[in-house]
Amino acid sequence: MAITHAQSGRKFRQGIAKQLVFWILFVSSIITLIITAIHLLFDYRHDMEELDDRLLQIEKSYVSTVAAALWVDDIDQLKVQVSGIKNISDILLVELFRDGESIIRLGYNKEDYVQTKQWPIFYRYEGEQHRLGLLAVTANLEPVYQNLYDKALLVLFTQAAKTFVVSAFILFVVYRLIGRHLSRLSQSMRSIRAGLASTPLSLNRKKPLDDELNFMVLSYNKMILSLQQSFEQLNEAKQKAEQASQVKSEFVANMSHEIRTPMNGIIGTTSLLLSSDLNEEQLHLAEIINRSSYNLLDLINGVLDLSKIESGRLEIESIEFSLTELCEGVIELFTPRAREKGLALKLQIASSIDHYLLGDPMRLRQVLSNLIGNAIKFTHSGHVLLKVECLEQLPQKQKILFNVYDTGIGIDQAHRDKVFEKFSQVDNSTTRKYDGTGLGLAICKELVEAMDSKIHLESTHNQGSHFSFDITFSTTSHLLSKNEEDLRQLTNKRVLYVDDEILNLKVFKPLLTSWGMITDETSNPDELFERLNKQFNCGNPYHLLLVDKNMQGISGYEIAQSIRKNAKFVQLKIILTSAEPEHSDIEKCQKAGIQGLMATPAKDHEILNIINLVLSNSIFNTQVFTKYSAKKTFEQQLDQEHDFDLNILLVEDIRVNQIVATKILKSFNCEVTVADNGQKAIELWQHGEFDIIFMDCFMPQMDGFEAARQIRRREEPGQHIKIIAITAGSQTEDKQKCLDAGMDDFINKPISRDAILSTLAAHNKRKNSEALQQAT
Repeated sequence: MAITHAQSGRKFRQGIAKQLVFWILFVSSIITLIITAIHLLFDYRHDMEELDDRLLQIEKSYVSTVAAALWVDDIDQLKVQVSGIKNISDILLVELFRDGESIIRLGYNKEDYVQTKQWPIFYRYEGEQHRLGLLAVTANLEPVYQNLYDKALLVLFTQAAKTFVVSAFILFVVYRLIGRHLSRLSQSMRSIRAGLASTPLSLNRKKPLDDELNFMVLSYNKMILSLQQSFEQLNEAKQKAEQASQVKSEFVANMSHEIRTPMNGIIGTTSLLLSSDLNEEQLHLAEIINRSSYNLLDLINGVLDLSKIESGRLEIESIEFSLTELCEGVIELFTPRAREKGLALKLQIASSIDHYLLGDPMRLRQVLSNLIGNAIKFTHSGHVLLKVECLEQLPQKQKILFNVYDTGIGIDQAHRDKVFEKFSQVDNSTTRKYDGTGLGLAICKELVEAMDSKIHLESTHNQGSHFSFDITFSTTSHLLSKNEEDLRQLTNKRVLYVDDEILNLKVFKPLLTSWGMITDETSNPDELFERLNKQFNCGNPYHLLLVDKNMQGISGYEIAQSIRKNAKFVQLKIILTSAEPEHSDIEKCQKAGIQGLMATPAKDHEILNIINLVLSNSIFNTQVFTKYSAKKTFEQQLDQEHDFDLNILLVEDIRVNQIVATKILKSFNCEVTVADNGQKAIELWQHGEFDIIFMDCFMPQMDGFEAARQIRRREEPGQHIKIIAITAGSQTEDKQKCLDAGMDDFINKPISRDAILSTLAAHNKRKNSEALQQAT
């Protein structure tokens, strides 16, 4: 129990002395009351016995005499006898009744503290008993009670005096033997608690005694000495730990910066390569490099997160991101691994979820990547499904539930909690068989809790697992960036999807329906022509057929060839879906009359682009549209819109980064001037006209922070050039440092083409808005 401020003072509200006084007085009072009660009880009985004796004397001495006088009707004698009874001590009233009527009454009566005794009057005459009347005597009990009261006061006063004397003596003895020593011990403890140096405690005795107090003081002194030594060692260890933590943090930050610098060259060069004129195989290989690079970047971020979690410095960001694209990216990353194991990897996102949300996409991606990676690792057959649902729609918020299902080995009840421990897996045999550090789920748990949620696990041994967590995101006014014309072309288009995998049908149908398409599906290929004929005969033929490549008993190519032999279905467009695409598939599609080839799982926008291209092209066009050809077609359209014609000052000291950033900027028709340190950047800015400065933060001679500060100090009133920080630092304090130096925004290394495009587009939008305002 915590010690309060009042209790740490010199006096205690429940001090031992007060407790002793209370208990001595309490026990003594109880004993006094008991003794007094016993005395009073005996006195009361004695007084009542004396009264009973007097009444018995009346019965023996007077009743027979009264009977004889009453028999001869001697009234004078009766009065003498009644008067004799009345003169007995404590008798208030004597009354003689005959035939129910009072014939003699002597004395008075009262209501309280009285006792009445009655005797019937009999007289024996000639062997017969004759009832003559009734003698009633009333005795006064007030003297008895008064006597009790007086004795009670006397006994109580006497016992109280005894109690006071005994209590004072006991308190004096206790204080001399124990109390004063306990007070010194208490003062010593207070000085230690206050952080003051404490000298060894000693008892204030003339002669040392070998008793319990002496043993306690010796033990206390040894304990204090041990505590002081432990405190000094702990303080020293704490300082060393803080220094080690600081060194570790600096090392991790420096390593992050050093690793991100070459990663910038890899990712930047790959993004340029992806935007160049590559064939489909080259484009596929370049995308593998790009995905692997970002996967490595996520691993680096994971190491940083672990360091931040251990030091309590993990911070959750709130930035705008596309939840759909994030989930699609995670699925795309793990698709090759799932294919290698023959697993179906699927994504299902509820159409009610907003496309853009505010949250921490990096942490969310890390959690989902870990969960899906584990699901694939521990699943040998079947499927892995990422299902995203909207639990609750709130004002400006959405509560999203993330589910990862698998049909893997599962986890029994006894080991469920263990999977979230650091460096731990279900058992040692699992670790040897499946590899891994056992750190992924521990980081997932910490990250999900940092986002104000909890991760849940439902699993049965050999029947699969289900991990789930929910996060509340803020919504944003950013609208879905799908071309309205693309969606308008799909509205009311009738599509039939044929696949013997029920899971694929469940994933595709809500997506196609959300785009306005009229969707039918079947898992039985034998029903295909029946459905095609039915819709054709009723005047509502299907516009598009999605058919899986490999189904039980028949292939998608065989179905397409059968359809092309029937002239009724000459206008039906066909897209082949395949979880295991091969290089020969395009040639086979051309021979079978198939217009599109879609590798699954695919991103929403990839599916949209392929369907749009297939529906918008002639049935006689022999080109087979894939996600790569669709991407190239739409990127050509976008590149026409991204001709910014801006003058850029690039401040970067590493040659590889200069080349990558320059090529990306020039791809957007920007003029680029390069400076390799902050001092040169200031000189070029003073003598040139630039629209934007991309500023690296760490450079020789003068870093980007100081260069930005000097530019801000030298700007004329009303002048403000946009400065974008290029930083390899991933921590929140690094980003804040950029803003404090006067920079407008920042881009994390490694630099990507999309990040630069977003920055240029935002600047161009603001520039056009300002020009429009000046014109009006």
